[in-house]
Amino acid sequence: MIYPLTPLYAEEAFHYVPSILKEQDALYKVGWFQPKSHWFREDLHEDMQALEPLKDTALRLLESARKRQYFLPSA
Repeated sequence: MIYPLTPLYAEEAFHYVPSILKEQDALYKVGWFQPKSHWFREDLHEDMQALEPLKDTALRLLESARKRQYFLPSA
């Protein structure tokens, strides 16, 4: 239900950005965000790959607990 409204909220928020910080007069003209090249760090990628098995195990345990109804989702 919120999906159609999200662009409208983003455009409205853009109107509150000070004009000195805007390079364009409308949000749709800004384009996609391009991260700086020094943000890409192979060492962090390797660390995250090492954590992948831990994440998979935690998700498996959570799903098992949910199926056994050890906890119920909040209403």
